[in-house]
Amino acid sequence: MTKRRSLHRLEGDISKQEFCIHCNKPILYYFDKPFTCQACRKETSFTAAERKKWIEEFKFHPHTFPKECRDCRKRLRQGDLIKMADGVYKAKEKTKKKTYVIDGRAFSNLNGFYDQVQKVLTDNFKGFGRNYDAFNDILNGGFSRFDNEPIILIWSNFEKSKKELGEKVVKILVEIIQSHKDVRFRME
Repeated sequence: MTKRRSLHRLEGDISKQEFCIHCNKPILYYFDKPFTCQACRKETSFTAAERKKWIEEFKFHPHTFPKECRDCRKRLRQGDLIKMADGVYKAKEKTKKKTYVIDGRAFSNLNGFYDQVQKVLTDNFKGFGRNYDAFNDILNGGFSRFDNEPIILIWSNFEKSKKELGEKVVKILVEIIQSHKDVRFRME
C-alpha cells in the first residue's frame, strides 16, 4: 500500500490570471505538486502558494512548473549553482580570497610605502619600480603573489599613513587600489 501525501489546496483568483491559449481554462484551485529537484535530486513540492504567486502575481504561463527546489533556485540566482549545457548541475567552486595587509606603522614616507608593497605583495620582487604606475601594475597581477585572482587588501594604521604621506599622495594610492575590481579594499 502506497502512502498518499495530503495536498494543500488554495483557491485561485480568476481576475488575476492570464489563461492558457490552448486550453483557455482558468485555474480554480491550486494544489501542491510533488516533484524531484533536478539539481539536488531531493523530493520536494511546488506549493499551492508558490504556484498561485507565479501565475497570478508574476504572470507565468499556467502550465509552468519549476525543475529545481526552492533552495536550488536560490543558489542558481546567486550564482552558487551552475546549470551546464548538458543539463548537469554543478556547484560553483568557492575560492577564499587571500588577504594582504599593508601596515602603516612600517613606513613614514613614499619610499617606505613602496618597500612595504614590495615585501607584502611581491615576495620582494627586485624589478618593482617606485612610482604609481608600477604600483598599479602590481595590483594588475603578474608581478605579485596573486595572479589575476581576487584579493582583500587591508591598509592598517591608515590615519598615520595619511598624516605622514600627505592626503594628496594617499588619495592617489587609494584611487589606484579602488580602480581594481578584483581587489576588495579596507582601511583600518
